[in-house]
Amino acid sequence: MAGIIDADTHISESEAMWAMMDKEMYPRRPVLLKSPEDTLYGPRNAFLAHRRQYFPKPNGKGSFRLITPSASKLESSRGDIHLAYREMTDIPGRLKDMDKLGVDKQVVFPTLFLIYITDDVTLDVAMARAYNRFLAQACAKSGGRISWVVVPPLHSVEESVKEIKWGKDNGAVGVFFRGIEGQRTLDNPYFNPIYQAASDTNLPILIHTGAGCPLFLNLFDVERNHTFGHSRVQPLFAFRDLIANKIPRTVSQAQDSASSKRRRAGCRS
Repeated sequence: MAGIIDADTHISESEAMWAMMDKEMYPRRPVLLKSPEDTLYGPRNAFLAHRRQYFPKPNGKGSFRLITPSASKLESSRGDIHLAYREMTDIPGRLKDMDKLGVDKQVVFPTLFLIYITDDVTLDVAMARAYNRFLAQACAKSGGRISWVVVPPLHSVEESVKEIKWGKDNGAVGVFFRGIEGQRTLDNPYFNPIYQAASDTNLPILIHTGAGCPLFLNLFDVERNHTFGHSRVQPLFAFRDLIANKIPRTVSQAQDSASSKRRRAGCRS
């Protein structure tokens, strides 16, 4: 019998990933911080910090919990998986773990990027580039068993298009979106060139649960409200808005129009 295809597994982003940030942005990379265990956060005592923010925020308003970083006591004490497998710094080990679970193939999604990270366009681009290059290199060592999806830096349409095209050329199988991106719902015409780039490269838009809208995130306390309001429900909003506003048809019509123009230009030449 064929093995399982795990179409939604994740990576725990590690310091090895941020070491791949461009030289000029390297000083602004996320850094690992640890705290004592006798704080409000208990064994969730490791965080990625940058620009006066820290990830995850395990308690209180605007809180969220992630498996990133793996260095917390809570995560490092788990016996179900080796941390290097989760961080994808040991691909042979991850493949062996897949074999134990009867998993033939995996499609890897981000973890840190489930949360809205920054308003800074330059930092958004640098972090997305580091993520995409790390995943491309890691998955290339898997013999085709592990695939990845592009994280587009959606603060920049131009750079998102570049990353989608680069991802297609380097083994990506889709494009990651959350159900709301910042202050924009996914029917916003702002995204049309990005959708067009995904269509041109034959990469599906993969809308994942995630807290992409800071306004929603700040309403909830994960201990009391779990993740339904700030994360899980948002792909439903995206589905409604994309269909109701005919976004797939709009992108398809734009593609047909571009193809027609190219054919006419070819005839004239």
